[in-house]
Amino acid sequence: MYYNASSIIYFVWEMEKGFSLIELMVVIAIVALLAAIALPAYKSYVIRTKLIEPIGMMQNILDQQMEVFQTTGSFPTSIVVNGVTISNGGGWFDVSMGNIEALGYAVNAGNDSIQLVATITGLTGMPGYTEPSGATAPNNQANQIALTTLLNSSGVIETECGAWSNASYPNNYIPLDYLPAGCQCAEVNAFYSSNTPC
Repeated sequence: MYYNASSIIYFVWEMEKGFSLIELMVVIAIVALLAAIALPAYKSYVIRTKLIEPIGMMQNILDQQMEVFQTTGSFPTSIVVNGVTISNGGGWFDVSMGNIEALGYAVNAGNDSIQLVATITGLTGMPGYTEPSGATAPNNQANQIALTTLLNSSGVIETECGAWSNASYPNNYIPLDYLPAGCQCAEVNAFYSSNTPC
């Protein structure tokens, strides 16, 4: 049988047209590695995005109460949020506002500070998270966030945002890794009760 040079080159070219198994495995490994790095970062980003709105809503509520304080010299003993009256230190109240399910409100008149704690819905995929239901906030559900605003001794309004107390209730609050950059306080309660900065 006779082969000319062009038919041999064509035959070799036909043989080298596809990818080898090793080349395919290397590509699959690279894609898997990129997915392993990108997916957790993407999930964290999505959760942080979902927290921006409720934190803003809570901040607006606190700002309104601070205006009342600056006008009257005292914080209100109860506030109305989304048509629901929330009393000072009265526990959880179902407000169903955006992805805020329930709110708790507290006044510390001695330190001129107020605090809101909220349970947040829609954070599925976050470690330890349990979707809140109504005005109940059982422990170990990683669905709560706290904000405190106070008027310091210099007359300046300060705000801290994050976990009410990671030391006392480490599994109740949204992990700081998932909170926006301006909401990284691990002990909001210490700021609220004794003006201890985070």
